[in-house]
Amino acid sequence: MNVYLIQRGKFSERNWKEGVNGTIDFDYMGSAEFEFGALPKSLKNIRENLDNYSLTDQSVSAYGKKTKYRLFAPEDKVVDIVKSIELIALDKVRLKEQAYFDAMCGNKSFYKPNIDFWWDIENYYMWWLPNELETQFMQRLKQKQ
Repeated sequence: MNVYLIQRGKFSERNWKEGVNGTIDFDYMGSAEFEFGALPKSLKNIRENLDNYSLTDQSVSAYGKKTKYRLFAPEDKVVDIVKSIELIALDKVRLKEQAYFDAMCGNKSFYKPNIDFWWDIENYYMWWLPNELETQFMQRLKQKQ
């Protein structure tokens, strides 16, 4: 699986916003590949295939720490996606923009991100650190707009 465009975000209660934007504050990624409707196109694909998706608890061991995360992905791709996320956690994948998942998994970095949500916009899956807003996010994600 080729992984290249990972959108970062932070769970945040933003009830004045519609859809998933009401629970996720997306980082500005700084590259054109993330602009021009890339997120809505990816979201449309996910919503059209919701019956094939599952939400699972996963974990990754990196830098002497075990990090638990929730994965929302097509059921038939979970094994490959978990492997990709492990490589991202170990900072062994060249992405268009930094995911900083490695920093959240214990990699000592000068940059201390405030991120707890990641979305592979080309392969149509998302993962996040456990959060009290995830139920609200899932409800918004499943709303057809």
